[in-house]
This record gives sequence, structure tokens and C-alpha cells, in this order.
Amino acid sequence: MNRFENLTQISDCSIAMDGGSIGLTLADEAGSVSHLMMNKSVGAIGTSAFNQVTDANGPLTKSEMKQLSEALQTIREKTDSSDPCFELLRDFSASLRQAAYA
Repeated sequence: MNRFENLTQISDCSIAMDGGSIGLTLADEAGSVSHLMMNKSVGAIGTSAFNQVTDANGPLTKSEMKQLSEALQTIREKTDSSDPCFELLRDFSASLRQAAYA
């Protein structure tokens, strides 16, 4: 089962002042949200923590990262490129794909 398959849209995004960690808030049709953070901090460069994605349950496994990558692909296809979060969604998705399939 893919625990991210019900996510349908991006509702918020942020970038941290730690060197570029990315935060996304994704929602499903019912309005339930998932908060995700990708570690891109300067201090994590060169470590296994770099590009690690976490949610409320902690770090995602490789399998969960692949599932999230699939969900983000669908969300990206539905998101208008003029959305203020589109670029961060695209960057998060690309980094996630690299980390998940490395």
C-alpha cells in the first residue's frame, strides 16, 4: 500500500535558512495534510542525512521515498506552473527521485 497515494495537491511550501532545506505541505481531497521536509542543510552535505525526507513519523525509508516520488509526479502534473510553490515542488521532486533511486 502507498501511504502517499491519496495526496492530491500542494497547499504550502517553504525553504529554510539552513542552506536550502525544503518543506512541503500536501493535502488530500478531504483536506488532511502531510508535512514533509527534505534536509538540504549545509551541515548535511556529504552525509547520509543530505536529501533525507522526514514527515511526522520520522525519516522515510527508500520504499516510502519511491512512493512519495510517484505521488509528487501526479501532483506536479496537476499544479499550475504559476503556483508560488511550483518551483520548490519541482526541486523537491527531482532531489527525492535522485535519493530514492540512488
